Amino acid sequence: MSEGVSRMGPGGERGAWMAPRWGRWLRHALVVGVAVSLMVHAVGLVVAFLIWLREPPAASAGRQGTGPVELAVMGEDELATLTGGADLMPELTVSASLSEAVVVSVPGPPSDEAVELSGSMGAGESASSLAGGGDVGNAGAGLGAGGGSGGASFFGVEASGRRFAFVVDVSGSMMGARIEELRRQLDASIADMVETSSYLIVTFSDDAKVLGGRVEWTEATTDNKALTRQRIREIRELNGTYGMEAFRLALAIKPRPDAIYFMTDGVLSDMQQVQAYLLTANKSPKVPIHAICFMERDSEAWMRELVRQFGGSFTCVGCGR
Repeated sequence: MSEGVSRMGPGGERGAWMAPRWGRWLRHALVVGVAVSLMVHAVGLVVAFLIWLREPPAASAGRQGTGPVELAVMGEDELATLTGGADLMPELTVSASLSEAVVVSVPGPPSDEAVELSGSMGAGESASSLAGGGDVGNAGAGLGAGGGSGGASFFGVEASGRRFAFVVDVSGSMMGARIEELRRQLDASIADMVETSSYLIVTFSDDAKVLGGRVEWTEATTDNKALTRQRIREIRELNGTYGMEAFRLALAIKPRPDAIYFMTDGVLSDMQQVQAYLLTANKSPKVPIHAICFMERDSEAWMRELVRQFGGSFTCVGCGR
């Protein structure tokens, strides 16, 4: 009876009895709450990790994301259905003129495929053996690196600069193998130029004509070279050997040439007029003239004098000994 009174009696005996029970409940609730919290955080971490594996963040703000790239593989039947049978990669065709432009001829060592030349050449001599032949006078003036490094080369004669004028003889005496060799040498010279170079080709016979019809520099781009090669194949020989107008065109173009290639296989009918014109027009500064006697030495003395007056070089190609 004394025990019942102590539990129920006044003065807080019941409160003292209930305190241990409430303390146990609070401890249980705290344990449960911590457990639930840990489970929620664990689930959250697992979900975040799975998301990160699927699409990782970019390495930095300045770089593109490096997440996995998903590729869709489609069969031929599905592709045909999707495109309605259309060919997404049409067959490319190349015209004959462009395909030929890929093959270029570059001056170099003698070749067995060279065109055989007639005239004063000895038996068995080939066209390639002519390039750069003969003696060179005043070679130090105006000579430089070949076309591959920014200059030009014609019949094996090298010139430095970026702009080159070709004044070439297409008179009647150039018919046959001679005109073929001229075409080949022009073709090789233009093909070997770098794109920063420019050129002008002037042919002369009874009059002068600019290849392409326009008195302006042609940049040595791939497309321009291909078109010029086609025009070179169309060069034909005509009667007459007058060079005055050809030199006038070569020196009238602006800016002036860095070098002039002058080639003839004979004697100009207006030789004295050409020299008088050059003395007036070719100065301040003088444009070097690379004079090339082709197959014949008839103009050698006069051409050497041009080189002496204006600089450049003299070469006799295929002239024999």
